[in-house]
Amino acid sequence: MAGGAGGTTSNRTGAAPGGGGAGGSNNGNGGAGGNGQVVITVQSSVLPVELTRFSADTRDDEVELNWTTASELQNDFFQIEHSRDGVRFQPVGKVKGAGTTTETVEYHFLHRQAAAGANYYRLKQVDIDGAFEYSDIVVAELRTHGGGVEVYPNPTLDKAVIRLDTRPERISFSLFTLSGKQLAVTPGAGDTMWEIDLSGIPSGVYVLRVNMDGQTLVKRIVKR
Repeated sequence: MAGGAGGTTSNRTGAAPGGGGAGGSNNGNGGAGGNGQVVITVQSSVLPVELTRFSADTRDDEVELNWTTASELQNDFFQIEHSRDGVRFQPVGKVKGAGTTTETVEYHFLHRQAAAGANYYRLKQVDIDGAFEYSDIVVAELRTHGGGVEVYPNPTLDKAVIRLDTRPERISFSLFTLSGKQLAVTPGAGDTMWEIDLSGIPSGVYVLRVNMDGQTLVKRIVKR
């Protein structure tokens, strides 16, 4: 709506100001016949995802991650990132987001290659347009009965290192396929750290059993 002499109009759509009349100006302070216009831009800040809960809980030799959102706006997916030191993170999984919703959504992810000791996790929430933001960091302390065993790198191409957090008096290693077939492995000599050669076995998922001082620890190994 055009203003009268020296008047103003409000435009929330961002239209360009109109020209002033004789002696007029765009700020509405012109003389007779002036026609000014003020453009008002309204901006609102809407969070793409409202994260209300993010937790990490241990389950045997695995870590279960759970998180809840109260609302989502163009949420494409969550990338789950893991770290042993809380500084250097690597992606370990991906969960599809709900897109746009105002309803509560619960998410779950099971990290099967968690290591003994502290495991740090964060979520990288990625929008449909590629924009992203990180969640706070949560930590899960993974303990195994009778001590802990860590296998790295995991996944691996040819060799894997087995590291224990205690020094056993007696120890032996067994490697199995998921169907239960035992494979021959010969770890090199070690004290609390051993190396096994996996170059001769096909790619896949295997189960490593560490028999240590009468107790058995189990870890999964992924051979690429």
